Amino acid sequence: MRLLRPLLVLVLLLLGLALLWPGPRSAEPSQQLPVQMRLQADLALRLIRLVDIGGAELPPHLRANLETLALGLLDQGLAHRPDDPDLLLRRALLTARAGNLPAACRLLSRIQWPHPGVSAIQKAWEGGGLDPSGELLIGKAIDGYGHYLARELTGYRTWQHEPAVRAGVEACARMDAVLLGLLAGLTLISLVLGVLAWMAVPWLARRRDLSSGRIPPTRWLPLGALAFLLGFQVLVALVGRQLFLFLGSLGLSQIGAGVMTQVLVYLMALAILVRLIHLMARSDGECGAGALLGLSRPRFADLLAGLVGFWMALPAVLAASWATSVLLGHSPFSSNPALEMILYATPEELAVMGILTVLAAPFFEEVLFRGVLFAGLRDSLGPWTAGLASSMLFALLHSDPQALLVLTALGGIFAALYHKTGSLWPAILAHSLWNGATVAAMVVLRINR
Repeated sequence: MRLLRPLLVLVLLLLGLALLWPGPRSAEPSQQLPVQMRLQADLALRLIRLVDIGGAELPPHLRANLETLALGLLDQGLAHRPDDPDLLLRRALLTARAGNLPAACRLLSRIQWPHPGVSAIQKAWEGGGLDPSGELLIGKAIDGYGHYLARELTGYRTWQHEPAVRAGVEACARMDAVLLGLLAGLTLISLVLGVLAWMAVPWLARRRDLSSGRIPPTRWLPLGALAFLLGFQVLVALVGRQLFLFLGSLGLSQIGAGVMTQVLVYLMALAILVRLIHLMARSDGECGAGALLGLSRPRFADLLAGLVGFWMALPAVLAASWATSVLLGHSPFSSNPALEMILYATPEELAVMGILTVLAAPFFEEVLFRGVLFAGLRDSLGPWTAGLASSMLFALLHSDPQALLVLTALGGIFAALYHKTGSLWPAILAHSLWNGATVAAMVVLRINR
């Protein structure tokens, strides 16, 4: 039995390496724009594609709303990064599409780096015409619907008169309508359920707290959690970078090496954490590690509580995002590298990243921040202060400055679930569902880009 577990871990690692080994790779991510800005810029042109293709099928007010939304997405990015060439180029295309060529030329003139494709577009708009070589340069400057839009606006050759090209663009627009409509519908349903769940909070607050009877207090929990957090950061700093470079030298792509590095670091951290929990349970002498952390067999009520907690997360995140935008003066943009990996990963890399993000990370983080840190601080500081402290540490560990309020709000919800139910499973389930919904939304947005 002692040899079985290490062998199983070794087999899983070899399987992960096989999945991530070099094959046909997608382009490596650019560090020029945060991933959310890049998605917004792409989404803006996809909305315009819907308007142009939908034409007569869309009601006038819906067309106007989609156009306004597309311009707003680009303007929001430019407010944060006013000199970014990708955003300026796309905004210039939409300005020219509206018939304001002088303003579009002024936007292009703000682009700092010289690019032949951008110069070709500007020359055509200023009356110099466009030749076949200019069209090729445009193709290198911008892809997707922006390429077709630039060709039409420069008067070289309109894609509407090319049946094969038009059929492809129409197919992409139809898929966009389905995917974006599905994403918007599910988000609206989740928001409504979340608001209803928050309306039920006064009733839920009157329920008896089960935590005191199921999780015995342990004075070493806070100190052990803080020591482990420090050790985890040291592990990432000393081992993570070297692992990343080593895996890159073996031929893995940048994304593949990053995913595999996270898997290995999480496995090492989980192994250390499990060992420490067993030692604490042994020193407690009254219960096993599962009962100590609230990891006894989950009940149906625990799973239902996790689902309700997931619904409550969306209104809380929206409120935290709004508060962050008020403080920053612009909408927050996450710098989480996991979003970058999901957007540009191959299917094999995405599968490994999904398992890590949806299963391993929620279990590890909930055991550490709620099962160990929150439970230990609660007896001396009370549930509110303990929940705030553990949630702020949870947010800080992610190293995502603009998402601090959002992550603190999420951590607070997970701590409340643990406190009210006395079980860690609701928090783990809500965390997994939230991460899974984020991954699913990113996958939908990267389809048909």
